[in-house]
Amino acid sequence: AGFNGNLYVFDGESMRAPREKLPIKLKNPGRIYHYPGSNLFYIHEDEVKVGGKQSWIIVDEKGNLLFKFKHGLPIEEIIPLADDTFITAYTRFVYLMRYDIKKGKLELINKVSLPSKGEIRDKMDQPSFNHLQYDERTNDVFVTVFSSGEIHRINMRTLKSETLAHLKKGVRFLAHAPKYNVICAGNYLTGDFSVIDQYNGDILYNINIGSRLRGVTLSRDGERVYAVSRGGVFEVNLSTIKTLIKKH
Repeated sequence: AGFNGNLYVFDGESMRAPREKLPIKLKNPGRIYHYPGSNLFYIHEDEVKVGGKQSWIIVDEKGNLLFKFKHGLPIEEIIPLADDTFITAYTRFVYLMRYDIKKGKLELINKVSLPSKGEIRDKMDQPSFNHLQYDERTNDVFVTVFSSGEIHRINMRTLKSETLAHLKKGVRFLAHAPKYNVICAGNYLTGDFSVIDQYNGDILYNINIGSRLRGVTLSRDGERVYAVSRGGVFEVNLSTIKTLIKKH
């Protein structure tokens, strides 16, 4: 998706590869989520101004608009799954949903409440967004609560919900490293980058890299995690802290 509102399909992994412009026109496109092999694409649209209303749409591979979410829902991320269901979280709940193509609407499959004490909206009436990571091996969803600093773990098979870790207010972005069984969390306000045991919540590693920390991303080989802050772009090599992880 481009800033001009166009949606493109590239014939290859390079941005210089031949491309085709799809028919849909987007409004301030942001994130795109897609499960490999699926016909469904989940696209985030946002207003430019701070605190502007945002929306999500579902588009097929031909660029046809299939569904538009209710305007203004504080959804920060969507996790598509192999069976064309998806997981998302907002207003203290985690949702497992599916787009019903025949009916043209969303189907709610499960809804699990978060064991959170954080506020749904802050003092400036901005929603406390939730960021997500999912472990396909265990069916666990990891959810942050910005307003309280909590990270929750929800099992979508048993629907068990529990608090995994309680960090400082501002924890936001997550990356899951299944090779090491850890969750990497970035605190947007404090600049703390933490590596957390995904099973018991122990903090195995912590470093401060500067405020406005965002973009926590796992490398393709699962060995490194990248993050961006006011201090620049940072790389944490998980293999350098594997001794701590193994001892634990």
